[in-house]
Amino acid sequence: MCKKAILIIICILNITILLSIEMNLPANSVLNASSNLIFLCDSPGNYSVNPAFCFNGLEAGYSNLFQISDLPLYNFHFGKKLKLFRFSAGESHLSHPFYKESNSHFAISSHYKNLLFGISFNYIFNEVVNYNANTAFVIDGGFILETEKSTVSFAIKNISKSKVTDIDLPIIIFWETMYKISEKTKVSLGLEKETDFDFSFKIGGSQTLYDILTIISSYQYNPDRISGGVKISVKNIATTYSIKTHQYLDLTHYITVCYEY
Repeated sequence: MCKKAILIIICILNITILLSIEMNLPANSVLNASSNLIFLCDSPGNYSVNPAFCFNGLEAGYSNLFQISDLPLYNFHFGKKLKLFRFSAGESHLSHPFYKESNSHFAISSHYKNLLFGISFNYIFNEVVNYNANTAFVIDGGFILETEKSTVSFAIKNISKSKVTDIDLPIIIFWETMYKISEKTKVSLGLEKETDFDFSFKIGGSQTLYDILTIISSYQYNPDRISGGVKISVKNIATTYSIKTHQYLDLTHYITVCYEY
């Protein structure tokens, strides 16, 4: 791909994704397969959508966004549940010869009966090489309500109404309801609303086979995207591979390896 084409793509990403501080970039392969629906398959990085979520584990992920070799995305996340509080943290880094961005997260959550609630603190740094660099501090919040047959998630990104220079970062609202059809079958419905954009509707499902293989698939409307992936679990090690379509660019492939404890 020529440098001019790469620059055009970087500009597009900078406007539509990176200035929204990676809020639409999946934090791991599971979220890439599920269109950011967090209940279809547990993984430590899922707290990036709702800080009330926590899963015991340590994971590392890698992706070349839209199969652009010069645009790698690296992720690292962990989660730990204690008796009263739950902690999640992580780091994501997007690198390109012309553009770099890192996002550091720390989330804390707790629970009361079947209600979980959490808050996360995010420090974002981005730089257009030899041009300028910016930072932002962003706070997210959310809650999860668990019942016997369903689980509901509601989260708000950027409740701090943060800015980069004089630009308002978008506020994004996530809602998801997951229905547990059986112990190994889940279906989720979700809505996402970003500032100045219409609602995005999502539907997804997951099926676990023989306790070692989980199949995840999802569809997102507005914009139209189809995603899918597989998770293979052997003892405490889980490897997830997924792909996601884009309206104009190539597929995004994603792989995550997780140690679950």
